[in-house]
Amino acid sequence: MKYVFLTFFLFSLLLTSCVTPPVKSYETVKDEFAMRAEIVKYARSLLGRKYLSSENGNFRNDCSGFVLGVYDTLGYEFELIHNTRSNQVSQVLYETLSKYGLIYSGSSPGRADVVFFKGTTVRSGDSISHVGVVDDILNDGTILILNYTSRGVTELRMNLDTPRVHKDESDTVKNDFLKKKSGLAENEKLLAGELFFCFGDLLKYAAL
Repeated sequence: MKYVFLTFFLFSLLLTSCVTPPVKSYETVKDEFAMRAEIVKYARSLLGRKYLSSENGNFRNDCSGFVLGVYDTLGYEFELIHNTRSNQVSQVLYETLSKYGLIYSGSSPGRADVVFFKGTTVRSGDSISHVGVVDDILNDGTILILNYTSRGVTELRMNLDTPRVHKDESDTVKNDFLKKKSGLAENEKLLAGELFFCFGDLLKYAAL
């Protein structure tokens, strides 16, 4: 009887050790959720600010300086690749995340991820020319983006389901204008949804 009990105990212990407790994975997801919320919260706290360089030494007064400054201020460390022909930080950031497979498309980005745009200026050509941080996604699919423009840190709206629509029938903004009309092209792309290129997971890159 003694040996039977010991065998049953060891068998039960073996079964228990084979079961992976869900607590650790749950906490990992919870931690990432909290980190993304913290990034967005801080980025949103800068709305209306125009001279970010006076905030601290992590910022520059441009779109990529805003994005990288938010992450740097919160203690996320990463290096951008140097073997690139571009001197535009937004393009270098895109190439860095692309190198590590952290670029994606679709209409459901993660909060705190980076948004890349092309062609937002006459001279930008086919290069990345503007970046922002995903804030949230509304029920109608409109993506709220925090970005830095000539007016300082602002909120930008983009809807990839209706990229060529500025306002719908109810006068709700679907896509904000991201480029001033130059008159160089008849059907010039001006709206955020039209100029969108891709998303990138900067938080995951910082964790590598």
